[in-house]
This record gives sequence, C-alpha cells and structure tokens, in this order.
Amino acid sequence: MKKIILNIILLSFIIGLPYIANAQPVGLVPCGNIGEPPCQLCHIFILFNNIISFLLVPGNPFGGFPVVLAIAGLMILWSGFLYIMSFGDPKNLIKSREILKATGLGLLIVYGAWAAVNTLSWFGIIPNNWFTINCPIIP
Repeated sequence: MKKIILNIILLSFIIGLPYIANAQPVGLVPCGNIGEPPCQLCHIFILFNNIISFLLVPGNPFGGFPVVLAIAGLMILWSGFLYIMSFGDPKNLIKSREILKATGLGLLIVYGAWAAVNTLSWFGIIPNNWFTINCPIIP
C-alpha cells in the first residue's frame, strides 16, 4: 500500500513540474512594481476585474483554472461523501441534497449573470468588451 501511495505522489509531482516551470510573476495588482506605472485610482477597477477573472474565467493569466469551479467541485464531493456515509439517516440525506442544490444554484447564479451580461453585450445593449478597462497613465 505504501508503494502505491508513493508512486501516486511521485507521478503527481512529475505531472505538476511543467506548471511550476511555467510560473510567471503576474500579480493581481497591475501597478507599483519595478517597471510598472505608479498606482492610480483607476487601477482599483483593474484590480477588481483581475480578481473576478481569477475566480471565474478558465484560462486566466493567474492560474488557468477558475477557483469557483474548484470550490464547487469540492462541495459536490462533500455532498456525495455525506450521501454515501449517511447510511440511511434522513438528516444527513437532507443535508447532502441541500449542499448539492446550493452548489448548483450558486454556479447557476454566477455563470448565469456572466452569460446575461455577455448576451446583452452581444446584442449591442452594452458596449462590446465591457469587461476590459483602460487606465491611462497620468503623470
């Protein structure tokens, strides 16, 4: 058993090496570092946009996998664990179903709002590229 666990850990480490090597120093705050412009008020909006991108958008420059989906996946796993380990206890069965419903509803709200705004943008009600923020540098 120890040999199997050791092999799984070793394989995970080998598979994860390219991700470590591809690590780039991209921060959520787009200003104030060496070689970057000084921070201004409009950088707050860019920071909020970067946080939303980090949490929701797959393939973002901060990690590639949206945090919201990872948390939702963990909640679905927890719900399944509670469901299996309830052994017919109605209290745990109800709790498991509530967690699963809340997770699904949360994902529906988050990505539904994003899809609604993008659809309005597509029809021209909201300007295109509503999610991009220009921050002119004022000396």
